[in-house]
Amino acid sequence: MSEVVPSPSSLAPVPAPGTIEYVDRCDQLGDLEACIAKHRKVLVRGIPGIGKTELTGQYCRRNRDAYSGNICWINSEEPFPEITLRNFLCRVVPGDVNFSDDVPVTTQILNYWEHWPCHKFLLVFDNLTRSKDISFLLPPPGDWFHCLVTSNSMRQLSLFRGFDVAPLEPADAFELLRHRLGDEVDNDPAFYMQLCRRVHYHPDCVHRIASVFLEEEAR
Repeated sequence: MSEVVPSPSSLAPVPAPGTIEYVDRCDQLGDLEACIAKHRKVLVRGIPGIGKTELTGQYCRRNRDAYSGNICWINSEEPFPEITLRNFLCRVVPGDVNFSDDVPVTTQILNYWEHWPCHKFLLVFDNLTRSKDISFLLPPPGDWFHCLVTSNSMRQLSLFRGFDVAPLEPADAFELLRHRLGDEVDNDPAFYMQLCRRVHYHPDCVHRIASVFLEEEAR
């Protein structure tokens, strides 16, 4: 039986949307689109749970057709992200580029970049830690290459433009709570809006509020 070769998108797929997809972040998404169009390499920063991964995923899904060379999404918590990138590139780069087992993965990646056909390409590193270095995985500068990095720390990356993710707008936080709890929130909107205000409209905290109410209902 012949081996089924996975498509590039199945090797490093953009994650499915989460519940923040149900609220409107068009303003921030538009700002992110403008930022990456101008600077090409963007560091998406913010405190844990603020929605960096969701916003970046929304960008990828909305702009998928703009990247004829595909989108490669890598979770930076993987022990060897360079292997994920190498496996992705070997499926995408045209031609017969083969390596012996003793060729380092980073050398293979550099060789794939040299053979890249210059189709527009987006590389995403999600949840990059302060200590992780990705500079050796990036191709030479070019208009065809975009890179998005999400990180909890307010670190700076050389040649990357910082983009800070803001909390939800009050109405969006309330809508997120309504999505989780249903029409119950409309019975006392002032109370539920006050709960959102107390957590500064932080999406992860709004989720936790909803979980507390749902657990109480289940008892």
